[in-house]
Amino acid sequence: VGLRKLSLTCNRLSSLPADVSRLSGLEELELQSNRLTSLPDSFGDLAALRVLDLMDNKLAALPASFGRMMALTRLHLMYNPLGVFPEVLCDLPRLSDLNLGAAGLRTLPQSLGRMVALERLNLAENCLSELPEAICNLVALDTLNLQNNPMTDAMADRHPARFLLAFLSQHRRLRCACLWREQSELI
Repeated sequence: VGLRKLSLTCNRLSSLPADVSRLSGLEELELQSNRLTSLPDSFGDLAALRVLDLMDNKLAALPASFGRMMALTRLHLMYNPLGVFPEVLCDLPRLSDLNLGAAGLRTLPQSLGRMVALERLNLAENCLSELPEAICNLVALDTLNLQNNPMTDAMADRHPARFLLAFLSQHRRLRCACLWREQSELI
């Protein structure tokens, strides 16, 4: 099938058929505001997929096959109860825009530092109290949103000011860095 873009937004879908992978030429898939609780293992076979919007579903995990989606550049998973950062995302070499806001994340893995193509990272409204030092490896990052995370005290205790200064000096391209909970304390 020559379909390149498919929008199934707001259709109350609770699952996808395994043969969704037969849409081999699909480049953009919009599945936001459904009721998806899981994705089929064959989902990673969508090798041409560049843009995937899964915002506002009920996903608690991603299939391991996600690591095969080498063309993926933009992924939106905001408002899904993931709870844990999906480390399979660290295997996506072209991923430049990642939205994991309000996903119930408590920690970030050191493997996050392998995501060197990331330009935009939204981690707002999670339960993050600290950043891994590996975040300094994200040299392409120009937008980082960490608003409404309980970081203020934990960051001060675990990551002294020199960590933040080093981070910011390595990220001279950073246009927007929302690092603190209170809007009046934005860096």
